[in-house]
Amino acid sequence: MSEEDIAELETAEGDQAAQLFLEQMIVHHEGAVTVAEDHLANGGEPRGPGTIRRDHQRPAG
Repeated sequence: MSEEDIAELETAEGDQAAQLFLEQMIVHHEGAVTVAEDHLANGGEPRGPGTIRRDHQRPAG
């Protein structure tokens, strides 16, 4: 989520806030699926939640 997305969500109220939150979470989770698919496609091991992100952030080498 961008800073602009967060700012928009902070100023939204009621149904608009709920709608924005859901839209932003869908995009966020679609990104997580992409990271997981890339991880597996590049020979990564399927593991529990959180391990893919940590592996993704480690420096190569």
